Amino acid sequence: GEKWDDISGSAKLFVFDLLNTNPVERPDAREALQNCWLEHCYPTRERTSVRTKSRVDECIFNQNVNGICQMKKLAAMIIAHNSSAFDLRELKRVFASYDQDGDGIISYDEFKAAFSLAKLSDNEIQSMFDDIDFNGDRMIEYTEFLGAAIAACGTLKKEKIAEAFSRIDSNDSKQISVKDLQKILGDSFPVNDLKAMVNEVDKDGNGKISLGEFYNLFRSWSGTRDS
Repeated sequence: GEKWDDISGSAKLFVFDLLNTNPVERPDAREALQNCWLEHCYPTRERTSVRTKSRVDECIFNQNVNGICQMKKLAAMIIAHNSSAFDLRELKRVFASYDQDGDGIISYDEFKAAFSLAKLSDNEIQSMFDDIDFNGDRMIEYTEFLGAAIAACGTLKKEKIAEAFSRIDSNDSKQISVKDLQKILGDSFPVNDLKAMVNEVDKDGNGKISLGEFYNLFRSWSGTRDS
């Protein structure tokens, strides 16, 4: 309803997980308190890691985020959402360094300021910003930033990829369909865009994404680890 229009996607996903009727899939109290969105809203004071920030800046500067397909970005966002605050502590500090006014989002002006010393045109900066802004609302939310950073320069374990697949596969059909994406992303995403996301990964042309196809999305990426 209208009351949820101004609520971030990260917050909605957090509430959605808490309302899961399956106790196995629903986070317990400890896991809920470690949720990345909750930790971001009530952060502890920590110093920014210069090494991590430099690495993330370099990934974005080199436009490693550009060219990463939307499905991989969505998977990385889900992995970030399901990761503990401890796992994401360094990236949280980097996000805070971009978010100059501390309002929980990165505006275009803040993003541009972060690359003020780089020799990039306004069009290049806008292109990078748009690529990270997954839902196209002209602001980069915390989970969008985490997903882009993980997809561009993170290291993923196989079980994390499988967990992301299961999270999208809402009816446990062992395949991801357009309807599954609609449940995750909502009605704001055009159906044609969702179909394009599926087609980009669907190699056998059956209109759905199998676990094998989903994993192959990450297989060519040297950052994937077996354990």
